[in-house]
Amino acid sequence: MRQRESLGNTASRALTFTKTLAVVGALVTASVLMAPATGCGSDDAPVGPAVDAAGADAASASCHQDDLRCGGICTNPRTDPKNCGGCGTACAGAEVCDLGRCAAGCSQGLTQCGQSCIEVSSDPSNCGGCGKACAAGEACFNGQCSCGSETTTCGGVCVDLSKDPANCGACGTTCTSTMAVCSQGACAAGCATGLTNCSNSCVDLKSDNSSCGACGTICIAGTTCINGACGCAAGQQKCNDVCTDTTVDRLNCGGCGTKCANGEVCLNGSCQAGSCAGGSSSNSSGKFDCGGECVRLTDDEKNCGACGKTCGVDFSCVEAQCVCPAGQTACGGACVDLASDPQHCGACATKCNAGQVCSLGACKGSCDPGTTNCANACVNLQTNSENCGGCGLACTGGMVCTNGKCACPTPTTECNGVCVDTAHDKNNCSACGKACARGFICDNSVCVCTGNGQNCGDAGTCIDTNRDNANCGACGNACQGGTSCKGGQCR
Repeated sequence: MRQRESLGNTASRALTFTKTLAVVGALVTASVLMAPATGCGSDDAPVGPAVDAAGADAASASCHQDDLRCGGICTNPRTDPKNCGGCGTACAGAEVCDLGRCAAGCSQGLTQCGQSCIEVSSDPSNCGGCGKACAAGEACFNGQCSCGSETTTCGGVCVDLSKDPANCGACGTTCTSTMAVCSQGACAAGCATGLTNCSNSCVDLKSDNSSCGACGTICIAGTTCINGACGCAAGQQKCNDVCTDTTVDRLNCGGCGTKCANGEVCLNGSCQAGSCAGGSSSNSSGKFDCGGECVRLTDDEKNCGACGKTCGVDFSCVEAQCVCPAGQTACGGACVDLASDPQHCGACATKCNAGQVCSLGACKGSCDPGTTNCANACVNLQTNSENCGGCGLACTGGMVCTNGKCACPTPTTECNGVCVDTAHDKNNCSACGKACARGFICDNSVCVCTGNGQNCGDAGTCIDTNRDNANCGACGNACQGGTSCKGGQCR
């Protein structure tokens, strides 16, 4: 099963081509199930699935992409009142966890489930209503649970027929001792070229989020498998092992560890008092306060059209709507290619029979010339980013398949395996590795101060005069007599 690689807000505006990657949280086999979440109606119940005694690997496998592991529990910090915004941050008895911060009530459009504020149209733990949890591997789209792309339901569980040895090519088809591995939907004695045997499942270690770089290495906390290593998407950086966009994250605003105070919002990497209307009009235009994060509802994949409304793993947020990439069609909660998907061949409801392939939108006995059978999907290995140069070899880091090779599309540049927009990426501003200092953003390939930030004598430092005791309200205006800088005034 593949999942679209999530990008930071700035990068996503330039990279509408983003590809699909392996779903985070899916095990290599379907034998381990994710326990249903119980975040609604019980203060003691975690919002995410519980960790069993199997250890770290099983625990990581049951986590959703954006979950954290807090005290052995997989949990969503945007909704968990016991770990609201981060591990150990508990909301008071009368408070709710609203988009990662404790508040007196839920933001508009969210539903209160216990002490959690839920967007029920997209939350897999409360899909369509409080306590209505999706099954293992299912996504929530428009309030309905469904399996994602390249998977199908077998015995109530979403499985990848291309690599599941217990359901290889079809539900219930189990590979034998002599033909033990499941390789591209068929039982075989060994894996196809470029794939590795991980518990009799043939996977691409360069792109598989369940076996990234090595069998059993699982990418969680927002990371994805990029060229064999768990890493962050373009426009994001790791803060406490979690991928985040520091231009909007109120817990890591402008840099890791910089937490905005109550009443402040994170706007373009700067903590500011009041609303997202602060700063210059060019920086704040079209931004909306979602839990203290100033985001554009038109293109933010975690707040698409409304705060808390996340797009499915295959979708992008375009003009406040969750849409599929070009050439794909929404079938339930998944984006699929009707020209080649054997589960949705030519139409969402058309499933090819056993022994058939999907070629040019029709179920046939064999693939048409110019295409190759990859798990009963007839694809062009020269252009298909999920099967680039060989079946099961997926492009990562936002790359697309061109002439059988993975490469970054124009106008992006490859930086350590990730396609970035060097004109707007603060970690790679104008060139790979050229990071903007804390408090700066990258605007047209130039690092600039934002919001209340000012250069106060140090060319490499952006001082927030709204809260800096040595430069309060203006450069050089130091607070004295035990006062501290709050809102640009010594108090």
